[in-house]
Amino acid sequence: MRKRKWSSVFSLLVMLVLVLSACNNSQSSGSKEDKAVKTEDLASKFPTTVKNNKKAIDGGVLNYGIVSDTPIEGTFNLAFYEGQPDFEVIKFFDDSLLKTDRNYEITNGGAATYKLSNDNKTMTIKIKDNVNWSDGKPVTAEDLEFAYLVIGNKDYTGVRYGDALFQNIVGMDEYHKGKAKNISGVKVIDDKTISITWKSANPSEKTGVWTTPLPKHYLKDVPIAKMAQSDKIRLHPLGFGPFKVKKVVPGESVELVRNDHYWAGKPKLKGVVIKVVNPKVVLQALKKGEIDYAAFPVDQYESAKGAKNFQLLGTIDLAYSYIGFKLGHWDAKKQENVMDNPKFQNKKLRQAMAYALDNKSVGEKIYHGLRFPATTLIPPSFPEWHDKSAKGYTYDPKKAKKLLDEAGYKDVDKDGYREDPNGKKFVINFLSMSGGDTAEPLAKFYMQCWK
Repeated sequence: MRKRKWSSVFSLLVMLVLVLSACNNSQSSGSKEDKAVKTEDLASKFPTTVKNNKKAIDGGVLNYGIVSDTPIEGTFNLAFYEGQPDFEVIKFFDDSLLKTDRNYEITNGGAATYKLSNDNKTMTIKIKDNVNWSDGKPVTAEDLEFAYLVIGNKDYTGVRYGDALFQNIVGMDEYHKGKAKNISGVKVIDDKTISITWKSANPSEKTGVWTTPLPKHYLKDVPIAKMAQSDKIRLHPLGFGPFKVKKVVPGESVELVRNDHYWAGKPKLKGVVIKVVNPKVVLQALKKGEIDYAAFPVDQYESAKGAKNFQLLGTIDLAYSYIGFKLGHWDAKKQENVMDNPKFQNKKLRQAMAYALDNKSVGEKIYHGLRFPATTLIPPSFPEWHDKSAKGYTYDPKKAKKLLDEAGYKDVDKDGYREDPNGKKFVINFLSMSGGDTAEPLAKFYMQCWK
Protein backbone atom coordinates (compact mmCIF):
# COMPACT_ATOMS: atom_id res chain seq x y z
CA MET A 1 0.00 0.00 0.00
CA ARG A 2 1.46 3.34 -1.05
CA LYS A 3 1.72 5.86 1.76
CA ARG A 4 0.44 9.37 1.03
CA LYS A 5 2.26 12.31 2.63
CA TRP A 6 0.21 13.95 5.32
CA SER A 7 2.36 17.02 5.70
CA SER A 8 0.26 18.79 3.09
CA VAL A 9 -2.77 18.48 5.33
CA PHE A 10 -1.42 18.77 8.85
CA SER A 11 1.66 17.99 10.86
CA LEU A 12 1.81 14.56 12.41
CA LEU A 13 -1.02 14.41 14.91
CA VAL A 14 -0.90 13.07 18.44
CA MET A 15 -3.62 12.96 21.08
CA LEU A 16 -2.49 13.93 24.55
CA VAL A 17 -4.78 12.26 27.08
CA LEU A 18 -5.26 14.13 30.33
CA VAL A 19 -5.91 11.39 32.85
CA LEU A 20 -7.54 11.92 36.20
CA SER A 21 -5.39 11.02 39.17
CA ALA A 22 -7.97 9.81 41.66
CA CYS A 23 -6.36 7.64 44.27
CA ASN A 24 -9.00 7.47 47.00
CA ASN A 25 -10.63 10.57 45.50
CA SER A 26 -8.01 12.90 47.01
CA GLN A 27 -8.10 16.50 45.90
CA SER A 28 -5.70 19.23 46.92
CA SER A 29 -3.02 20.08 49.45
CA GLY A 30 -3.91 21.00 53.00
CA SER A 31 -3.03 24.67 52.72
CA LYS A 32 -6.02 27.02 52.91
CA GLU A 33 -4.47 29.17 50.21
CA ASP A 34 -4.42 26.27 47.73
CA LYS A 35 -7.04 26.47 45.04
CA ALA A 36 -8.63 23.41 43.48
CA VAL A 37 -7.49 22.63 39.97
CA LYS A 38 -10.04 23.83 37.43
CA THR A 39 -10.50 21.27 34.70
CA GLU A 40 -11.47 24.02 32.27
CA ASP A 41 -8.11 25.74 32.79
CA LEU A 42 -6.21 22.49 32.33
CA ALA A 43 -8.04 21.54 29.15
CA SER A 44 -7.61 25.05 27.70
CA LYS A 45 -3.85 24.49 27.49
CA PHE A 46 -4.44 22.36 24.40
CA PRO A 47 -6.56 22.70 21.27
CA THR A 48 -9.19 20.02 20.67
CA THR A 49 -9.20 20.22 16.87
CA VAL A 50 -6.58 20.46 14.14
CA LYS A 51 -6.36 23.71 12.21
CA ASN A 52 -5.91 23.24 8.47
CA ASN A 53 -6.57 25.66 5.61
CA LYS A 54 -5.60 23.30 2.81
CA LYS A 55 -7.76 20.88 0.88
CA ALA A 56 -8.13 17.46 2.54
CA ILE A 57 -6.40 14.57 0.82
CA ASP A 58 -8.81 12.27 -0.98
CA GLY A 59 -7.48 8.71 -0.91
CA GLY A 60 -4.73 9.04 1.68
CA VAL A 61 -3.71 6.32 4.12
CA LEU A 62 -3.57 7.06 7.86
CA ASN A 63 -0.89 5.30 9.91
CA TYR A 64 -2.51 4.93 13.34
CA GLY A 65 -0.46 3.99 16.39
CA ILE A 66 -1.92 2.10 19.34
CA VAL A 67 0.33 3.01 22.26
CA SER A 68 0.54 -0.10 24.42
CA ASP A 69 3.10 -2.34 26.07
CA THR A 70 0.88 -5.34 25.27
CA PRO A 71 0.09 -6.72 21.79
CA ILE A 72 -3.24 -6.60 19.99
CA GLU A 73 -5.09 -9.62 21.36
CA GLY A 74 -7.11 -9.95 18.18
CA THR A 75 -10.69 -10.37 19.43
CA PHE A 76 -12.23 -7.98 16.93
CA ASN A 77 -15.85 -7.86 18.01
CA LEU A 78 -17.59 -5.55 20.45
CA ALA A 79 -19.46 -8.46 22.05
CA PHE A 80 -16.26 -10.34 22.87
CA TYR A 81 -13.25 -8.00 23.13
CA GLU A 82 -11.70 -7.18 26.52
CA GLY A 83 -8.51 -5.17 25.85
CA GLN A 84 -8.26 -1.52 24.80
CA PRO A 85 -5.94 -2.26 21.83
CA ASP A 86 -8.64 -4.46 20.29
CA PHE A 87 -11.24 -1.72 20.77
CA GLU A 88 -8.98 0.79 19.03
CA VAL A 89 -9.12 -1.46 15.95
CA ILE A 90 -12.84 -2.27 16.18
CA LYS A 91 -13.96 1.37 16.20
CA PHE A 92 -12.67 1.80 12.64
CA PHE A 93 -14.83 -0.94 11.10
CA ASP A 94 -17.78 -1.52 13.43
CA ASP A 95 -20.15 0.59 15.49
CA SER A 96 -23.30 0.78 17.58
CA LEU A 97 -26.55 1.64 15.84
CA LEU A 98 -27.30 4.54 18.18
CA LYS A 99 -24.90 7.46 18.55
CA THR A 100 -24.34 9.27 21.83
CA ASP A 101 -24.02 12.91 22.87
CA ARG A 102 -21.31 14.55 25.00
CA ASN A 103 -22.75 12.91 28.13
CA TYR A 104 -22.78 9.54 26.35
CA GLU A 105 -26.56 9.35 26.25
CA ILE A 106 -28.06 7.81 23.11
CA THR A 107 -29.47 10.05 20.38
CA ASN A 108 -31.27 9.61 17.08
CA GLY A 109 -28.31 10.82 15.04
CA GLY A 110 -26.77 7.46 14.16
CA ALA A 111 -27.57 4.46 11.98
CA ALA A 112 -30.86 3.95 13.83
CA THR A 113 -33.46 5.87 15.83
CA TYR A 114 -35.21 4.91 19.06
CA LYS A 115 -38.34 5.59 21.10
CA LEU A 116 -39.08 4.79 24.74
CA SER A 117 -42.54 3.74 25.92
CA ASN A 118 -44.39 5.91 28.41
CA ASP A 119 -43.41 3.61 31.28
CA ASN A 120 -39.76 3.61 30.09
CA LYS A 121 -39.71 -0.19 30.06
CA THR A 122 -39.71 -0.75 26.29
CA MET A 123 -37.34 0.70 23.70
CA THR A 124 -38.18 0.44 20.01
CA ILE A 125 -35.22 0.73 17.64
CA LYS A 126 -35.59 1.34 13.90
CA ILE A 127 -32.56 0.83 11.63
CA LYS A 128 -32.21 3.20 8.68
CA ASP A 129 -32.68 1.72 5.20
CA ASN A 130 -29.17 2.49 3.91
CA VAL A 131 -27.28 0.71 6.71
CA ASN A 132 -25.33 -2.25 5.31
CA TRP A 133 -22.56 -4.59 6.40
CA SER A 134 -19.24 -4.14 4.66
CA ASP A 135 -20.06 -7.14 2.42
CA GLY A 136 -23.11 -5.24 1.11
CA LYS A 137 -25.78 -7.20 3.01
CA PRO A 138 -28.31 -5.07 4.92
CA VAL A 139 -28.11 -4.70 8.69
CA THR A 140 -31.42 -6.04 10.01
CA ALA A 141 -33.41 -6.25 13.22
CA GLU A 142 -32.59 -9.96 13.29
CA ASP A 143 -28.90 -9.04 13.46
CA LEU A 144 -29.48 -7.07 16.66
CA GLU A 145 -31.67 -9.86 18.05
CA PHE A 146 -28.86 -12.30 17.20
CA ALA A 147 -26.45 -10.24 19.33
CA TYR A 148 -28.76 -10.62 22.33
CA LEU A 149 -29.17 -14.34 21.66
CA VAL A 150 -25.38 -14.78 21.56
CA ILE A 151 -24.55 -12.67 24.63
CA GLY A 152 -27.41 -14.15 26.64
CA ASN A 153 -26.55 -17.74 25.74
CA LYS A 154 -25.06 -19.99 28.44
CA ASP A 155 -22.20 -20.83 26.03
CA TYR A 156 -21.20 -17.18 25.59
CA THR A 157 -17.56 -16.69 26.65
CA GLY A 158 -17.38 -12.89 26.86
CA VAL A 159 -18.00 -10.43 29.70
CA ARG A 160 -20.97 -8.40 28.41
CA TYR A 161 -23.69 -10.58 29.95
CA GLY A 162 -22.69 -9.30 33.39
CA ASP A 163 -24.30 -5.96 32.55
CA ALA A 164 -27.43 -5.42 34.65
CA LEU A 165 -29.43 -4.22 31.64
CA PHE A 166 -28.99 -7.59 29.93
CA GLN A 167 -30.18 -9.53 32.94
CA ASN A 168 -33.13 -7.15 33.44
CA ILE A 169 -34.61 -7.98 30.02
CA VAL A 170 -37.92 -9.85 30.15
CA GLY A 171 -37.30 -13.54 29.44
CA MET A 172 -33.50 -13.26 29.54
CA ASP A 173 -33.12 -15.40 32.65
CA GLU A 174 -35.21 -18.22 31.15
CA TYR A 175 -33.23 -18.09 27.90
CA HIS A 176 -29.87 -18.01 29.71
CA LYS A 177 -30.83 -21.11 31.72
CA GLY A 178 -31.84 -22.95 28.54
CA LYS A 179 -35.55 -22.99 29.40
CA ALA A 180 -36.51 -20.94 26.31
CA LYS A 181 -35.32 -20.84 22.71
CA ASN A 182 -35.75 -17.08 22.41
CA ILE A 183 -35.80 -14.00 24.63
CA SER A 184 -39.44 -12.97 25.07
CA GLY A 185 -38.48 -9.35 25.79
CA VAL A 186 -36.58 -8.97 22.49
CA LYS A 187 -39.04 -8.88 19.59
CA VAL A 188 -38.36 -8.42 15.87
CA ILE A 189 -41.22 -6.29 14.52
CA ASP A 190 -40.08 -6.13 10.89
CA ASP A 191 -36.81 -6.27 8.90
CA LYS A 192 -35.62 -2.95 10.33
CA THR A 193 -37.49 -2.64 13.63
CA ILE A 194 -36.95 -4.34 16.99
CA SER A 195 -38.14 -3.75 20.55
CA ILE A 196 -36.47 -4.48 23.88
CA THR A 197 -38.52 -4.74 27.06
CA TRP A 198 -37.08 -4.65 30.58
CA LYS A 199 -38.68 -5.90 33.80
CA SER A 200 -38.25 -2.47 35.34
CA ALA A 201 -37.26 0.98 34.11
CA ASN A 202 -33.62 1.94 34.58
CA PRO A 203 -31.78 5.24 33.92
CA SER A 204 -28.98 3.20 32.30
CA GLU A 205 -31.24 2.48 29.33
CA LYS A 206 -30.07 5.74 27.74
CA THR A 207 -26.40 5.09 28.37
CA GLY A 208 -25.95 1.33 28.44
CA VAL A 209 -28.47 -0.25 26.09
CA TRP A 210 -26.77 -2.72 23.73
CA THR A 211 -27.27 -1.61 20.12
CA THR A 212 -24.37 -3.34 18.37
CA PRO A 213 -25.69 -6.03 16.00
CA LEU A 214 -23.90 -9.22 14.99
CA PRO A 215 -24.04 -10.28 11.30
CA LYS A 216 -26.34 -13.29 11.57
CA HIS A 217 -25.80 -14.33 7.96
CA TYR A 218 -22.05 -14.46 8.60
CA LEU A 219 -21.83 -15.93 12.11
CA LYS A 220 -24.93 -18.12 12.52
CA ASP A 221 -23.04 -21.33 11.67
CA VAL A 222 -20.25 -20.67 14.20
CA PRO A 223 -20.83 -22.32 17.62
CA ILE A 224 -21.25 -19.63 20.27
CA ALA A 225 -18.68 -21.28 22.55
CA LYS A 226 -16.09 -21.04 19.77
CA MET A 227 -17.15 -17.74 18.22
CA ALA A 228 -14.57 -15.49 19.96
CA GLN A 229 -11.70 -17.67 18.72
CA SER A 230 -13.03 -18.16 15.19
CA ASP A 231 -11.32 -16.74 12.10
CA LYS A 232 -14.52 -14.79 11.38
CA ILE A 233 -13.81 -12.74 14.52
CA ARG A 234 -10.01 -12.77 14.68
CA LEU A 235 -8.90 -12.62 11.03
CA HIS A 236 -11.90 -11.67 8.88
CA PRO A 237 -14.27 -9.63 11.07
CA LEU A 238 -17.31 -7.97 9.54
CA GLY A 239 -18.76 -4.60 10.52
CA PHE A 240 -20.80 -1.67 9.21
CA GLY A 241 -18.34 1.12 10.02
CA PRO A 242 -16.43 3.44 7.64
CA PHE A 243 -13.67 0.88 6.94
CA LYS A 244 -13.36 -2.87 6.51
CA VAL A 245 -10.57 -5.21 7.51
CA LYS A 246 -8.24 -6.25 4.68
CA LYS A 247 -5.39 -7.95 6.51
CA VAL A 248 -4.54 -8.93 10.10
CA VAL A 249 -1.03 -9.70 11.29
CA PRO A 250 -1.83 -11.34 14.66
CA GLY A 251 -0.55 -9.35 17.61
CA GLU A 252 1.10 -6.69 15.45
CA SER A 253 -1.01 -4.79 12.94
CA VAL A 254 -4.27 -4.47 11.05
CA GLU A 255 -4.75 -3.04 7.57
CA LEU A 256 -8.14 -1.55 6.70
CA VAL A 257 -9.58 -0.20 3.47
CA ARG A 258 -12.47 2.12 2.74
CA ASN A 259 -16.00 0.69 3.10
CA ASP A 260 -17.92 1.87 0.08
CA HIS A 261 -21.16 0.63 1.70
CA TYR A 262 -20.83 2.93 4.72
CA TRP A 263 -24.23 4.39 5.62
CA ALA A 264 -22.92 7.88 6.47
CA GLY A 265 -21.13 8.33 3.14
CA LYS A 266 -17.92 7.30 1.42
CA PRO A 267 -14.89 8.07 3.64
CA LYS A 268 -12.22 10.34 2.14
CA LEU A 269 -9.41 8.11 3.36
CA LYS A 270 -8.40 5.19 1.19
CA GLY A 271 -7.38 3.18 4.21
CA VAL A 272 -5.87 2.94 7.68
CA VAL A 273 -2.87 0.95 8.88
CA ILE A 274 -2.96 0.25 12.62
CA LYS A 275 0.02 -1.01 14.56
CA VAL A 276 1.07 -1.33 18.18
CA VAL A 277 3.76 1.09 19.35
CA ASN A 278 5.53 0.64 22.67
CA PRO A 279 5.13 3.71 24.94
CA LYS A 280 8.91 4.00 25.21
CA VAL A 281 9.39 4.53 21.46
CA VAL A 282 6.18 6.37 20.47
CA LEU A 283 7.89 9.78 20.54
CA GLN A 284 10.59 8.64 18.12
CA ALA A 285 7.98 6.96 15.90
CA LEU A 286 6.12 10.27 15.63
CA LYS A 287 9.27 12.27 14.97
CA LYS A 288 10.35 9.86 12.23
CA GLY A 289 6.91 9.92 10.61
CA GLU A 290 6.33 6.20 11.14
CA ILE A 291 2.87 6.94 12.55
CA ASP A 292 0.48 9.84 11.99
CA TYR A 293 -1.68 9.61 15.10
CA ALA A 294 -1.40 8.21 18.63
CA ALA A 295 -2.83 8.67 22.11
CA PHE A 296 0.30 10.05 23.69
CA PRO A 297 1.51 9.05 27.20
CA VAL A 298 1.38 12.03 29.55
CA ASP A 299 4.64 11.02 31.22
CA GLN A 300 6.47 11.86 27.99
CA TYR A 301 4.94 15.29 27.58
CA GLU A 302 8.05 17.20 28.66
CA SER A 303 10.08 15.49 25.94
CA ALA A 304 7.41 15.94 23.30
CA LYS A 305 6.11 19.49 23.78
CA GLY A 306 8.91 21.09 21.78
CA ALA A 307 8.57 18.81 18.75
CA LYS A 308 7.92 20.57 15.43
CA ASN A 309 6.38 17.86 13.26
CA PHE A 310 3.23 17.03 15.21
CA GLN A 311 0.53 18.85 17.12
CA LEU A 312 -0.63 18.05 20.66
CA LEU A 313 -4.36 17.99 21.26
CA GLY A 314 -5.94 17.62 24.69
CA THR A 315 -9.09 16.21 26.19
CA ILE A 316 -10.28 15.17 29.64
CA ASP A 317 -10.16 11.38 29.86
CA LEU A 318 -13.17 9.18 30.62
CA ALA A 319 -11.43 7.37 33.45
CA TYR A 320 -9.49 7.86 36.65
CA SER A 321 -6.88 5.86 38.50
CA TYR A 322 -7.61 4.63 42.00
CA ILE A 323 -6.31 2.60 44.92
CA GLY A 324 -8.47 -0.24 46.19
CA PHE A 325 -8.49 -2.05 49.52
CA LYS A 326 -8.71 -5.82 49.72
CA LEU A 327 -11.60 -6.54 52.06
CA GLY A 328 -12.19 -10.19 51.22
CA HIS A 329 -12.34 -12.62 48.32
CA TRP A 330 -14.62 -13.75 45.51
CA ASP A 331 -16.41 -17.07 46.07
CA ALA A 332 -16.79 -18.46 42.56
CA LYS A 333 -19.16 -21.25 43.62
CA LYS A 334 -21.54 -18.95 45.48
CA GLN A 335 -20.98 -16.10 43.00
CA GLU A 336 -20.59 -13.57 45.79
CA ASN A 337 -18.02 -11.43 47.57
CA VAL A 338 -17.02 -12.70 50.99
CA MET A 339 -15.79 -9.92 53.29
CA ASP A 340 -13.43 -11.95 55.45
CA ASN A 341 -10.28 -9.79 55.49
CA PRO A 342 -10.45 -7.58 58.62
CA LYS A 343 -7.27 -5.56 57.98
CA PHE A 344 -8.93 -2.63 56.19
CA GLN A 345 -12.51 -2.94 57.42
CA ASN A 346 -12.11 0.08 59.70
CA LYS A 347 -13.50 3.04 57.76
CA LYS A 348 -11.39 5.61 59.62
CA LEU A 349 -8.22 3.75 58.63
CA ARG A 350 -9.17 3.96 54.95
CA GLN A 351 -10.10 7.63 55.29
CA ALA A 352 -6.79 8.39 57.01
CA MET A 353 -4.87 6.76 54.15
CA ALA A 354 -6.80 8.97 51.71
CA TYR A 355 -6.10 12.20 53.61
CA ALA A 356 -2.41 11.25 53.73
CA LEU A 357 -2.01 11.39 49.93
CA ASP A 358 -0.87 14.63 48.31
CA ASN A 359 -2.36 14.01 44.87
CA LYS A 360 -2.27 17.66 43.91
CA SER A 361 1.52 17.48 43.98
CA VAL A 362 1.41 14.17 42.09
CA GLY A 363 -0.45 15.84 39.23
CA GLU A 364 1.78 18.90 39.18
CA LYS A 365 5.21 17.32 39.64
CA ILE A 366 5.08 13.72 38.44
CA TYR A 367 2.61 14.35 35.61
CA HIS A 368 3.77 17.87 34.66
CA GLY A 369 0.42 19.44 35.55
CA LEU A 370 -1.52 17.14 33.22
CA ARG A 371 -3.33 15.16 35.89
CA PHE A 372 -5.49 16.42 38.70
CA PRO A 373 -7.18 14.90 41.75
CA ALA A 374 -10.60 13.39 41.18
CA THR A 375 -13.35 14.37 43.58
CA THR A 376 -16.19 12.01 42.62
CA LEU A 377 -16.74 8.69 40.86
CA ILE A 378 -18.06 10.56 37.81
CA PRO A 379 -15.24 12.49 36.07
CA PRO A 380 -15.76 15.92 34.46
CA SER A 381 -15.74 14.30 31.02
CA PHE A 382 -19.45 13.71 31.77
CA PRO A 383 -20.32 17.42 32.14
CA GLU A 384 -24.01 17.08 32.96
CA TRP A 385 -23.49 14.45 35.65
CA HIS A 386 -20.21 15.59 37.21
CA ASP A 387 -20.63 17.33 40.58
CA LYS A 388 -18.39 20.39 40.43
CA SER A 389 -19.08 21.23 44.06
CA ALA A 390 -17.63 17.97 45.41
CA LYS A 391 -14.31 18.51 47.21
CA GLY A 392 -13.26 14.90 47.70
CA TYR A 393 -10.36 14.10 50.02
CA THR A 394 -7.91 16.98 50.40
CA TYR A 395 -4.33 16.49 51.56
CA ASP A 396 -4.60 16.79 55.33
CA PRO A 397 -1.96 14.89 57.37
CA LYS A 398 -3.25 16.27 60.68
CA LYS A 399 -6.72 14.92 60.00
CA ALA A 400 -5.22 11.59 58.92
CA LYS A 401 -3.34 11.28 62.22
CA LYS A 402 -6.45 12.23 64.22
CA LEU A 403 -8.50 9.54 62.45
CA LEU A 404 -5.82 6.94 63.18
CA ASP A 405 -5.85 7.95 66.86
CA GLU A 406 -9.63 7.57 66.97
CA ALA A 407 -9.42 4.18 65.27
CA GLY A 408 -6.93 2.92 67.83
CA TYR A 409 -3.82 2.82 65.64
CA LYS A 410 -1.13 4.11 68.01
CA ASP A 411 2.64 3.87 68.38
CA VAL A 412 2.70 1.54 71.37
CA ASP A 413 6.40 0.62 71.32
CA LYS A 414 7.56 4.16 70.44
CA ASP A 415 9.51 3.08 67.33
CA GLY A 416 7.90 5.76 65.13
CA TYR A 417 5.33 3.42 63.56
CA ARG A 418 1.76 2.79 64.66
CA GLU A 419 0.58 -0.64 65.77
CA ASP A 420 -2.95 -1.93 65.12
CA PRO A 421 -5.72 -1.58 67.78
CA ASN A 422 -4.55 -4.89 69.33
CA GLY A 423 -1.02 -3.57 69.73
CA LYS A 424 0.39 -5.79 67.01
CA LYS A 425 2.72 -4.68 64.20
CA PHE A 426 0.68 -3.23 61.31
CA VAL A 427 2.04 -3.92 57.82
CA ILE A 428 0.57 -2.76 54.51
CA ASN A 429 1.42 -4.66 51.32
CA PHE A 430 1.02 -2.19 48.44
CA LEU A 431 0.67 -3.67 44.94
CA SER A 432 1.23 -1.11 42.19
CA MET A 433 0.66 -1.40 38.46
CA SER A 434 3.61 -1.31 36.09
CA GLY A 435 3.69 1.29 33.34
CA GLY A 436 5.82 4.14 32.04
CA ASP A 437 8.52 6.14 33.75
CA THR A 438 6.12 7.40 36.41
CA ALA A 439 5.04 4.02 37.85
CA GLU A 440 7.92 3.48 40.27
CA PRO A 441 8.30 7.08 41.56
CA LEU A 442 4.52 7.29 42.03
CA ALA A 443 4.44 4.10 44.12
CA LYS A 444 7.39 5.31 46.21
CA PHE A 445 5.73 8.69 46.75
CA TYR A 446 2.51 7.11 48.02
CA MET A 447 4.43 4.85 50.38
CA GLN A 448 6.32 7.86 51.69
CA CYS A 449 3.03 9.71 52.28
CA TRP A 450 1.73 6.79 54.34
CA LYS A 451 5.01 6.42 56.17
